[in-house]
Amino acid sequence: MTRRSVSLERLGRGIASLASCSSHNSRSSNSQPVDPDWQVGGWYKVSAKDVSLWSSPNGEAERIGLLQSCDEVLLVGLHGTGEFAGKSGAPVGEPKGLVVPWSATSVSPGWMVLEGPLIQRRLEGSWELKARYTVQSPATLRSGKGLTSDWVGEVDPGDEVTVLELGFNEERELGFNEEQKPRLRMRVCSVNGKVGWLSPLTASGHQLLCPLNLLSEKVVDVHRQRSSSNSIQLLREVGAHVAVSAGPRGSVTSMAGGRRTSFQPGASVPWEVGGQYRILERLSLREEARLCSKLLGKLRAGQLVEVSEVQLVDQPRGLCPCAMIRVIEGVDMGKQGWVLCTSKDGHDQVDTRNQLEATRVCARLKQEEMECRKNPKDHADVATTAHTRRQQVTNKCQVAGQSSWKRLHCLSGVLRPCYRGFVPGKSTKAARRDGQDIPLLLD
Repeated sequence: MTRRSVSLERLGRGIASLASCSSHNSRSSNSQPVDPDWQVGGWYKVSAKDVSLWSSPNGEAERIGLLQSCDEVLLVGLHGTGEFAGKSGAPVGEPKGLVVPWSATSVSPGWMVLEGPLIQRRLEGSWELKARYTVQSPATLRSGKGLTSDWVGEVDPGDEVTVLELGFNEERELGFNEEQKPRLRMRVCSVNGKVGWLSPLTASGHQLLCPLNLLSEKVVDVHRQRSSSNSIQLLREVGAHVAVSAGPRGSVTSMAGGRRTSFQPGASVPWEVGGQYRILERLSLREEARLCSKLLGKLRAGQLVEVSEVQLVDQPRGLCPCAMIRVIEGVDMGKQGWVLCTSKDGHDQVDTRNQLEATRVCARLKQEEMECRKNPKDHADVATTAHTRRQQVTNKCQVAGQSSWKRLHCLSGVLRPCYRGFVPGKSTKAARRDGQDIPLLLD
């Protein structure tokens, strides 16, 4: 009896401990901080039952669907000045959002009141402004948000793009177009300076971009990651960052990464004075730009630094770029000194992706827009020439057909369908038979 009593007492304490932990975790989950503002491109979770979706944010709105608790929605547009009529019963002045549901049931995109039905906290895999993403499947760049706007160019798997602006395809003001339902659209700049609008997701949910911000601390994980798969390695050799596994909504939880070697002797140094970069590895901070100079300390990986000077230092293995930096974000904020930008074998220890790239591109585009306003005639001539050139390229692609471009085939579901003329639900042969195998990339 004594042993049984002791056992029951221990069991009781264990159950009480588990209940306490469960209660604590529940409170912690509920007390997580919320975002200060609603962000276009963010995924949000529905916290209420039977949430109505409306056809527009104005007084003529019609109910077009219902969302249930725990459904997830992608916010693609905001409208804070309109008001719903008595049909919705929403208070005047509350922010409304155009959302694309990710639901088990087929629910069309629609407008909804944001505060109350949604938890104001972005979920994993949300898209961000001024972020940098890797292209997973070929995508079309267009001159405007609309899916029918002029072709500007295209991006290929492995390319990286910087987000300048977020919006949606406003084909019909604030209403809907049955043929082209609302989709998230990004204005991006590619690494070669090409600017245009693309969709990070297709209408059927295929990921065209990998939802991992390469300007965030997660780039350290990409830098460290290794893959022993020969197939993945083969794809990496053609420049593709490939999703290895996927979670809800196809959000990438693992990604084929690896170390990059950006500096080559005799070439320009990729780190600029005034630029802001992520530290990829634990670095030694020194007093001078010499390997034997006084050690000031160690810097953790993932921190953000600003470069104020760059020198090429002669090392036993050859010239090595060395930067005078100041930590502007992280546990070592405020520390400054000299660090080696590359390692002994030449791979990057400081990322070459400048955090200020989006700001600089936006400033350049604004300057070009001001110059166009001053010289509208010259701008019209340039625009006409560019449009003619785009039309020639499009016609050439149509003649060449699918043989004019390389294909990356699906690898056990790892790669999204990425070849030209892909039509969800149809085989390539069926799409070609129906005249849909045209040399257009995915929007």
